[in-house]
Amino acid sequence: MEKRQRGRVVTATRRVITATAQVIAATVGIVADTARVKAVTAGVKAYTARVQAVTAGVQADTAIVQAVTVGVQADTMIVQADTARIQAVTVGVQAYTARVQAVTVGIQTNMRLPLTDLEKANLKKNKVKIVEILNYATDELEVLLNSTTERTKEIYALAEFQTVPSIGIKFAEDLVFLGYYSLNELKDKDGAKLTDEYEQKKGYWIDPCVEDQFRLVVNFAQNQDAKKCGGASPNRERKTFLKMVIQQADRQSHGTNQLNINK
Repeated sequence: MEKRQRGRVVTATRRVITATAQVIAATVGIVADTARVKAVTAGVKAYTARVQAVTAGVQADTAIVQAVTVGVQADTMIVQADTARIQAVTVGVQAYTARVQAVTVGIQTNMRLPLTDLEKANLKKNKVKIVEILNYATDELEVLLNSTTERTKEIYALAEFQTVPSIGIKFAEDLVFLGYYSLNELKDKDGAKLTDEYEQKKGYWIDPCVEDQFRLVVNFAQNQDAKKCGGASPNRERKTFLKMVIQQADRQSHGTNQLNINK
């Protein structure tokens, strides 16, 4: 009986030990599975982090590409603006060249100089055309013409004044008559006052259009531009001013230097 009971106890104990071993084995398996799950989870997180990093890199690259694109577009606009400016300048240069050519053609066609036969012969001997006179300095021209300094200065002035569009030999001679020998000398002058000076020196009234020519040549000397200056003073105002000057001069000279002016 005792043997039978001990046998049952041993059997039960063996069963408990086996069951315990199985529980322990199952627990170890669960722990191992948990560790594997954690490892997989960590791997997933790491992969997710890598994906996020790659995504961030792609976004950064996209931003860089967009910035570069904007920069390229800005550079393109700058280039287009510069091109437009260059084209505008080119058009301006072409227009100015055309004006210069037109003026040159006009000078070549219309320039007249009161040269003596000897002066013409000297120019021809030195193979110098009349329109080329301004290409030489006055001392060089003096040698070419075999003329005096004063005569050369006068010829050079007559040629230079005729570079102003619509100014011919007659008005060029009028400017020399007033004592001017270059456009530079006229830069600070006033057209109306030059007209008054001319009338006083001539001793009679002149046509109002002459004042327009004085204004034109002064404006050209100042700006190298043949546009007419507006606002020419009326002839009556010029006469009034001149009368006042003459009356004052008459009073000072007691009538000894009275000008013969047609009223």
